[in-house]
Amino acid sequence: QQPVHKDARLLLAHLSAVLGDIEEARGLYEGLLVERAEIDVLHQAAAFYFGPGDDLGRARGCLERLLVRSPKDVDALTRMGRVELAQGRVDAAEAVLQQALAVDPGTREALLLLARISDEIAEDPNQAEHLLRKALKAHPFDPVSHFNLAVHLSRTDQWPEAVRHLERASSFAPGGVFPEAHLALARLHSGRGEEAQARSRLEELLLAVDDAVMIDTARSELASLSDQDSAKNQTNLKEPEKKEGRR
Repeated sequence: QQPVHKDARLLLAHLSAVLGDIEEARGLYEGLLVERAEIDVLHQAAAFYFGPGDDLGRARGCLERLLVRSPKDVDALTRMGRVELAQGRVDAAEAVLQQALAVDPGTREALLLLARISDEIAEDPNQAEHLLRKALKAHPFDPVSHFNLAVHLSRTDQWPEAVRHLERASSFAPGGVFPEAHLALARLHSGRGEEAQARSRLEELLLAVDDAVMIDTARSELASLSDQDSAKNQTNLKEPEKKEGRR
């Protein structure tokens, strides 16, 4: 039996993780890291351990080895920022993300993570908005940048601009639908009493996605709108009776 080529094993590890065979992927990555700690292996292993592999210690180890070899690797710096943040080391996360921006001031992930720190941890919404707008300026056709800015604007009651950016997030997404943006728009319309627009957004979402969780969420939101309509109809039917009783 011929040994499997290392590049094929790296691809197999990735596919195993995508298909949900986490233990198979873990074994393949561990073997590859012992045999060769090349940059492509370290990058892919770090992504696995940070994500489905659920091992922040191993993710950090891979990233530290990467950054010794390539201290200006923006992807490695940004992922290290995620690891630091996940481990509660906020100051360290900010420092490494600033290193990424020193290499490339338009690094989207670094800007979005720093905006999240400013908004949720430092409670500085103005700085968060500045960083989100900076990310959008660097990536004007990026649906994720539009979406993140829209979420922030909706939290600070800047509704008209939030709607515009949610609509752009969907228009720039593949197929013209950014599911989270459609859902946010539906909830925004619903919260403002615009049930017809909310229903339309949810129906578009159901036609466009195949993700089970998103489908269940959209169906639940539609059912909630139907319940609201029924409650309003019941109230309207009872209203004449009240007026009759006052005569």
